[in-house]
Amino acid sequence: MTVLTKRKVKRFSLLFFLTLLVMVFLYQIVDFFSKIPDFLKEKSPPQYIFLYYLTTSPSLVIKLYPLIILIALSLLLGEMEEKKEILTLYTSGISTWRWSYPLVIFTFFITLLLSSLTLFYLPSLESLSYRLWKGKIQKKADIWEMQEEKKGVTGKNGEVIFIHRLSTKEGKIEGVEVIFPKLQERWVVEEGKWKNGKWVLKNIIIRELTTGKEREINLKTVDFLPSPLELWKMDKPISLWTLKEIKNGKEKIHQAEFLHRILFPWGGMIMVLFSLPLLSRSLSSKGYHILHTFYSGMGFYATYYTTRSMVERGILPAYLSFTVFLSFWISLIIISWIKK
Repeated sequence: MTVLTKRKVKRFSLLFFLTLLVMVFLYQIVDFFSKIPDFLKEKSPPQYIFLYYLTTSPSLVIKLYPLIILIALSLLLGEMEEKKEILTLYTSGISTWRWSYPLVIFTFFITLLLSSLTLFYLPSLESLSYRLWKGKIQKKADIWEMQEEKKGVTGKNGEVIFIHRLSTKEGKIEGVEVIFPKLQERWVVEEGKWKNGKWVLKNIIIRELTTGKEREINLKTVDFLPSPLELWKMDKPISLWTLKEIKNGKEKIHQAEFLHRILFPWGGMIMVLFSLPLLSRSLSSKGYHILHTFYSGMGFYATYYTTRSMVERGILPAYLSFTVFLSFWISLIIISWIKK
C-alpha cells in the first residue's frame, strides 16, 4: 500500500467517524427536544435519559449508515478534487480502482461489523431502550402492555380476537371482541383474568351472526386465548424480536424483517461501489458532489423501503423482491464503472 493510499484510508476513516458522530448527535438532539414534554411531565431522571439515548444510538447508526458512508466518500473525493490529486492520478496512469480499493476494503469490514450487530445484538439493545423508555422515563408499572388498541390476534382454532388493553403484570385483558367463523358467533367481553393457565372471562355478550340473537354469560373459563406473555409477543414491536423468533415467524412482515437485518447494512457497500467512479471524475464540482450525494442517498432509501413495504403487505414475494432490488443496484454499479 502506497503512502498516498494509506493517507486516503486514514482520512476516509476520520471523515466517516466524524460524519457518524455529527449525524447521530444532531438526530438525537432533535429527538430530545421533541420529547422534552414527556421528560418534564414524568420528571424523568437524567441518568435514564442518557442511557436511553445511548442504547438507541446503535440502531440509529445502522439506519443512517448508507448515507453516512456516502457523505464521507463525497467529502474525501471533494478534497482530492480541490487539491487536483484526482487529475494527478489520472495523468500518472493510476486507475480509480488501483488507489481506491483500500477504501472498499475498509467499508467492507465496517459493514460486516454493523451487519453482525444488527443480526445478533440489536434486539437486546432495542429491548433495553424500550424498557428504559416505558419503565424509567414514562414510569409505567407494566412496560409489557399491549402497544395498540384493538390489536387483532388469532386463537388456537382460528378465532379472530381483538383486545383493547392487555396487562401482562396483572394478567388482565379488557375490551375483548372474539369472532368465531365456524360457529358464526361474536363475543363481546368486558374483561378477563389469567388464572391457573386459563383465561376467566367476565360479562360476556354472545351474538349469533346468522340470527342476531343475543345471550349473556357472567363468567366463563376458556382456553382458546393465548397466555398474557404470548399475547404481548404477538404485539411487541418487530425490532424487539430475536433472530430465532423472526425465522420462526410465518407472516410476510417477519420475512421482510429477517431479510432487512441481513441486507440493509450492506447499503453502505452499495453506495461506495456505485459512487466511487462517479464522484472521482476529474474536474467534478462541489455542486455535483452535493447533488450526487442527495439523489443517490434518496434513491437508495426510496427503492429499499418501497421494496420492504411491498413485501410486508404481501404484494411481492420476499426473496424475489429483495433479489430484484439487489440486481437493480448491482446493474447500476456495473454501468457506473463501465462509463468511468
